[in-house]
Amino acid sequence: MAAAPMFSHILEYLSEEMRGDREVALASVSCHGRSLEFISEALRDDEVVVLAAIQSDWKALQFASQRLRGKQEVMDIAVAQQARALRLPPLP
Repeated sequence: MAAAPMFSHILEYLSEEMRGDREVALASVSCHGRSLEFISEALRDDEVVVLAAIQSDWKALQFASQRLRGKQEVMDIAVAQQARALRLPPLP
């Protein structure tokens, strides 16, 4: 996991395959939640990955799938991190 900080900075430049790798995604979002923005759409709908991201940084919530943003548990964790999470606009 020592390489996780590196992943957060280069994640957007990795191949689609690497951005879709759950282990890479978890390592990155656990340290830098907002790197959720650069992982695959499928992993932005993975509850474990999204929870790890918002526990690291509540602002990662904006990159989670609409389905997960609608889940009470996800919102509770984000709100526990920062009450401003309630003011994020819903996804289209």
